[in-house]
Amino acid sequence: MSMYKISSNLTMINQLDIQIIADGLTVSNQGAIAYIDFEIIGMPLSKTILSLDFFNCNEITDSGGFGYGNSSYDTLIISIDHSCDIINDQKIGLDDALFILDVLPNNNLKNELICQPSLNSAIRTLQIISGFMFNIEKKIPQKRIVNKKIADISKKEGDIFTVPVIIDQATYIDSVTMKISFDESVVDAKSITTAGGILEHFDCQYNLAKDNSAILIIYTDQHTYFGSGSIAFITFEIKDIKKSDTDIIFTEFTCNEKMIQGGFQIDNNTYDIIHLRPIQSYTITASSNGYGTITPNGIVHIDESSDMNLFFEPNDRFQIKDVLINGQSFGNISSYSLTNIQQNYDFFVRFSLIPQLLVTSPIHHIQTHEDADDLILDLSKWAQVVYSNETHAITQTIISNSNPDIVQAILDQQKLILHLQPEQSGAAHIQLMGESDCCAPVFEDFTITVMPVNDPPKISSVPTQTINEGQSIESISLTITDIDSPTDNIRLWATSSNPEVIPAQMPNIVFNQSEMNHQMIITPVYPGYGDVTLTVFASDGQDQSSISFLVSIRHVEYTIRAIVGQNGKIGRSIRGNVSDNDGIPISECLLSLWGKKLEQTIYATTDSNGDYTFSHLPTANLLAITAWPSSGSNYLKKDYCETDKDFCLSTIDNDIDNLN
Repeated sequence: MSMYKISSNLTMINQLDIQIIADGLTVSNQGAIAYIDFEIIGMPLSKTILSLDFFNCNEITDSGGFGYGNSSYDTLIISIDHSCDIINDQKIGLDDALFILDVLPNNNLKNELICQPSLNSAIRTLQIISGFMFNIEKKIPQKRIVNKKIADISKKEGDIFTVPVIIDQATYIDSVTMKISFDESVVDAKSITTAGGILEHFDCQYNLAKDNSAILIIYTDQHTYFGSGSIAFITFEIKDIKKSDTDIIFTEFTCNEKMIQGGFQIDNNTYDIIHLRPIQSYTITASSNGYGTITPNGIVHIDESSDMNLFFEPNDRFQIKDVLINGQSFGNISSYSLTNIQQNYDFFVRFSLIPQLLVTSPIHHIQTHEDADDLILDLSKWAQVVYSNETHAITQTIISNSNPDIVQAILDQQKLILHLQPEQSGAAHIQLMGESDCCAPVFEDFTITVMPVNDPPKISSVPTQTINEGQSIESISLTITDIDSPTDNIRLWATSSNPEVIPAQMPNIVFNQSEMNHQMIITPVYPGYGDVTLTVFASDGQDQSSISFLVSIRHVEYTIRAIVGQNGKIGRSIRGNVSDNDGIPISECLLSLWGKKLEQTIYATTDSNGDYTFSHLPTANLLAITAWPSSGSNYLKKDYCETDKDFCLSTIDNDIDNLN
C-alpha cells in the first residue's frame, strides 16, 4: 500500500489515531497494511492492554486487527517480564543473557544500561531464547467455555447498576484477565473498580473505550493472593432498553493465564450471561364491596421486580371477612406484601359487619303478685348472633339478684325460672349475661316486682260434732291465722243449714276470741234433733274464708208403758216434767198404756221447758209405766196406783234420770 498516505496522531494520551488514505488508485487485497513500533517502558511484571477500538474500511467496520503469528487479534495483553535486550539490538538473544551475567558484578556499569541486569532478567532472557516463554502473548490463547448460566434482569432507560465479578474457586492469584461483551447501543460499561474486592491492592488496567466490550487486567508484582471472592465491580448504564433485549456476556476470564471458574455474581449466584430486558409493567387492581378502605386503592401500574404493600382497614362496626388475591382466599388478613412482582394481581376485599351478640327478645320488667305460680321464661331467642352465617352457641349466666328472699332466679336448659318466695312482696333486680365464642358478651338488667296480695284468714278444720238432743257444745277450738292482718281484727260469724235446730245467731252460736285461739259455743234448740251443717266465716275486712263441719244431734226416745184401770179416761191429757236432772235432755219418750179392754201406744211431746205432755191416755184400772231412751237399750218399768195418774207421771223424771 505504498501508494497510500498515512496520517497518524501519536500525541493522544493512552491512544493513537491512524488514517490510511489512497492518493491514487485503490487496491483490492488483504494482509498487513501498517506497522506500529512500541517501546516498553514499564517495570517488569507490569501489564497493559493493547486493543484495536475500532477498525473501519471505507467508513464500514471491517475485520482485522493486530497480526501476531498467523492470526489477527483485536486485543493484545502486554506483559513485561524480567527479560532484557541489554545490548539494544531489538531482539532477545544469547548475547543479552551473557552480557547480563557479565555485568552483574560491575555496579558502576549498571547505571549506564537500558535495563537493570539481574539474575531474574538473565534467567528470563535464557527462557525466552530457549522458546520456553514469550514476552508478548495474545490475551487468551484458548476459547472460554460459556456454561450459559443466565441471569434475567429487567431494567429501564437511565438505570445504573453495578455487578460484582467473582472467582468461585480458591486459588493462587498473580494476575486476572477478563473480557466482557455487550451491545453498546443498549448498555454501556461506565466504570470498573477493584475497591472492596479481594484484589483491591493489585494493579489494575482496563479499557472501556472499545465498542461493545470491556477489558480488564489485574496483576501484582508483589506476593500472590490465595482465595476466592469478588475481584472487581463493573458499573453499567442502560441507554435504550426499549429497542430490544440484550446480553452482557463473560467471553474471556483467566487467572494466571489459565481459565478459572467465575463470572457475574447476582443474588449469591454466579452467571456467565446477564440477560437484560425492558422492565415489564404490571397492574395491581384493588377493590372491595365497600365498608372499608384499601391502600393503595384502584388500579396501580408498577414495574416488575418491585415490591408493594397493601393495607386493608374496615369501617367502624365492620370487619375484614375475606381477602381474595387472584381469586384465592387468604382469609381476614389486614395487609399483604408483594415482593419481586412478576405478574398482574387482583385484590378484592370483602368487608362485613362484625358479628354481634344482641338481646333480641328482652325480658324488660315483670310485675306479678305474691301468690302467682313460678314464672318460666324461654331464653332460646333472648339473645342472637347477628351478621354471621355461622351457628354460634349462646350461654346465659345470672350475674346478680338483688333480692333472693323475694324471688329465686334459676337457669335450666335455656329457661329462666323465677321462683316466688311464699308470702313475700317487693322488687328484685336481676342481671342476666349472654356469651358466645364470636362476640362480646351482652347484659340485660330487669326488675321483677311482686305485688302484695291480701290473704284471707285461715281457719283450722273442725271435726264432726255429735251430741244428744237437749245437749250443748260448750267449747270448739278454732285456730285463726292471717299473715296480713292481726287476728284480733278478724270478724267471725256462722251460717246454719238448719236454723230451726241451730239458729245462726246468739245465744245459739257464740264466739269467744283470744288471739289466734278462738272458742265456739253451740247451743241447739230444744227439743230438736238431726244433722246440721254449720259454716264458720272469718274476715279481715277485705277477704274472707270459711270452713264447714257437721253437728249431729241425736234424738233420744223413751217408751212409757202403762196399764190403766177401769177408772182411766180415754183421751185424757197427762202433763208431766220428764226432763232429766243431769242436763241431758230427753227429746222424746214413748208412753205405752194398757187397759183391760184396750192397749194403745202414744207419744209424748216436750215443750221448751222440757215438760212432756201425754194425750189420749186409755182408761185403765191399773197404770203401769215403762220408760227408756229411744237410742238406748236400758229401760225402766214401774207400776203405779190406779187412780193417781198424775203422781205416777211426775215420778217418771227421777226414774229416767236413774235410767240414764
